[in-house]
Amino acid sequence: MKNSIDKIFYLNTAQNSKVTYEDLFFFIRNVNSIKTNYSFTNTKDFILNFLSSVFYNVDINLHDLNSLNSKIDSSKKLKNVSRPKSLEEIIIGIKTSKSKIKLYTSGTTGQPKEIIHNIKNLSREVREGDKFKNNIWAFAYNPTHMAGIQVLFQGLFNKNSFYDVFELTKDQIINILHSNGITNISATPTFFRLLVPIKEPIISVKNVSLGGEKSNNELQKKIKESFPNAKVLNIYASTEAGTLFSTSGNYFKISPDIREFVKIVDNELIIHKTLLGNIDKNK
Repeated sequence: MKNSIDKIFYLNTAQNSKVTYEDLFFFIRNVNSIKTNYSFTNTKDFILNFLSSVFYNVDINLHDLNSLNSKIDSSKKLKNVSRPKSLEEIIIGIKTSKSKIKLYTSGTTGQPKEIIHNIKNLSREVREGDKFKNNIWAFAYNPTHMAGIQVLFQGLFNKNSFYDVFELTKDQIINILHSNGITNISATPTFFRLLVPIKEPIISVKNVSLGGEKSNNELQKKIKESFPNAKVLNIYASTEAGTLFSTSGNYFKISPDIREFVKIVDNELIIHKTLLGNIDKNK
């Protein structure tokens, strides 16, 4: 295998967890059972199980880490499956997977809904190419949520490294950002309100994106002061549809590639069903 697969894929200093791309390859190559309905206790185990399920086209139900909503643990044994011979084969297999992924809405406008997505929808906004291959991510989202999955695919498809900063203290996060040359951070406005301002600006960060909640100019100003070299994007996304819009200000524009599938009627956002996951009708 080539392309420096000993490179860090995922590192969580708080949980003393480290996974290289070589580790990722051998785990997926040798795994014999996929947990399809389970509340995980740590992010590393979740990510390895999740990516294995996607590669082997196994449907999976994503519960929050340590969730009490997962009442029935279940798994699927892998029999007579084709084992990957390279990391590249794994990434291609994940991109073309037929897995159905069940996610849960936040419940802010009613009872949480179960939404079923395919990999094509979940990875719709992933960008690949030489300009992305040297990115180093601060992983700041819950990995079982839509945003966490999208960041995971964005980094994986470009063979980037992830440093987990989810639920760490401000000082711990700043130390990781300074020490590891982090270039990309995608997180909620709440995360950034707790993080900025930073006394010593971090110049390695090139891209900052906010999503999941309403932002404002004051927060974005503090982010820009703390990460002076960063392009700051505000992202509109939902569990039902994934990422739809982004902006460097406060007003979103509909991009040309989805313009025919999105419209606003009487101040209500209307989205074509092809951009949406499916509501689980069995619930």
